[in-house]
Amino acid sequence: MLSIELYELCQNVLLKCDYFANNNAQEIRNLCRPINELRHLSFQIKDSDSSIYLVQSVLAIVVEGENDAEGWIFPKFLAALKLSIPDGDARRVEFDNLLSKVQECKNIYEVEQPTTHIDKHQLFNSILEIDFVDQEYNVIQAIRYQENLRRKAAFLVNGYDNRYGQTILIERLFRKLPQLRNARKIRIKLDAGCEIYRFWEQIAPDFFWLRTYTENDSV
Repeated sequence: MLSIELYELCQNVLLKCDYFANNNAQEIRNLCRPINELRHLSFQIKDSDSSIYLVQSVLAIVVEGENDAEGWIFPKFLAALKLSIPDGDARRVEFDNLLSKVQECKNIYEVEQPTTHIDKHQLFNSILEIDFVDQEYNVIQAIRYQENLRRKAAFLVNGYDNRYGQTILIERLFRKLPQLRNARKIRIKLDAGCEIYRFWEQIAPDFFWLRTYTENDSV
């Protein structure tokens, strides 16, 4: 991402920082550790044989390495180094100039990259579409098997909403088995600890119409 000129400027400015000038990798790790966005650098930055090697190894990590969720970490790393320099020190001006050039480089790079809009909701639904192939097949097979035995088949889908894909599964079943649609909602009240028999007692009239459900009925 960095031009040769900008990379050389980075080297020169960092070499003037006490941490790099003294080849003190441990202090750089200590600097990064309390900063959430830079904490992982405290595990990646290693000791080097010389100041220039330390600069080059750190640049390789912060320029081309792992970034956080909010973007490129290099400007954040430079800002942290700048804060370690006392106010009034001329090196702060050099860091400001470097930060400005790095930010400009970042903006140009982002403009040049093609933008791809991903609808997260659509992506989630697509994943659910794939996941529900097996469920859809099993439900349809179970219904048809019960029909061959002249029985009614019912399935309870808990929570008709989009949180876990219930809507998608049901709509897929409606498309494959349109006879499942009854054009009306079945509303029943389930109390805590409700026995299964009581549940079927409430819901059976919607399957057997007005005939009273008994334990001898096959559902």
